[in-house]
Amino acid sequence: MSDRLVTVATYSDVTEANIARNLLEGPVTAGRGAVYTAKHLRRLAQIRDYQAKGLTLAEIARKLGGETGDDLPAATTWLDYALAPDVTVRIRADASPWRLRQIRTALADLLSRIQDPDNAKGENHD
Repeated sequence: MSDRLVTVATYSDVTEANIARNLLEGPVTAGRGAVYTAKHLRRLAQIRDYQAKGLTLAEIARKLGGETGDDLPAATTWLDYALAPDVTVRIRADASPWRLRQIRTALADLLSRIQDPDNAKGENHD
């Protein structure tokens, strides 16, 4: 397919949702008979491939770098462990399972030391 302008309607459906989610740039010429380029068609083919793999439009937007609207960094989920009123440990939730097991073991050890001051005897406290 050449890079000359084509009407996407001859190739596929383009919904306003695709454009609103920054999945697809707006047409070169707007209005009735909107005109898109071959670049638009390649992007649309990518979107369709991801949809065929079961991804949602939001997931596709993240994958293609067209995060919705605000250009904010991707949100990160955290696990908060309140070990004592004055001690909270925050761990990224997307850590690997083996790493999370290591961290939970270390937290259990730390918790036992915090709850039982006699357990921490002999340690140098500043």
